[in-house]
Amino acid sequence: MKRVCAWCNKGMESEDDRTLDEDVPVTHGICSDCADNMEFQLGVSIRKFLNSFSVPVVLVDGERRTISANSRALQLVAKELSSINHEQLGTVFECAYSRLPGGCGKSVHCSGCVIRNAITTTYATGEPVFELPASIETDRSAAEKTLSFLISTEKVLNYVLLRIARTAPA
Repeated sequence: MKRVCAWCNKGMESEDDRTLDEDVPVTHGICSDCADNMEFQLGVSIRKFLNSFSVPVVLVDGERRTISANSRALQLVAKELSSINHEQLGTVFECAYSRLPGGCGKSVHCSGCVIRNAITTTYATGEPVFELPASIETDRSAAEKTLSFLISTEKVLNYVLLRIARTAPA
């Protein structure tokens, strides 16, 4: 019996199992691509949606506080979602200046404030930002104290989607 996706008509057998005989009975199912598409159309959690991206993604609100992040972004900052939820980006990325009086971007700030400025501009104007260079001087004890990124932002509804691409250490 030949299995075919009822949505896209793609054969669901492996190349070795396919038959060219047109008289073979056909049964229908749903392929994994169509099942994923249908699940997303019916609505999935924001976390599952963010995890569908192959790049680090952090969702922030108008106050530059994190709402959610995908697994790749959490790996980048080596933190759990619960520890970054509703935190300022400077705190999330361990900016050395974020713990000064006033917090992130309120007193001395590093070039990582490119992130803050990109988010603020995109939120206010609706204009996206693409691959803007940024770096953060961290207070980590690790050998690598400067982290370099490319920042992209896009406004979606009343939120700004932040994409962070890590660049290789200099």
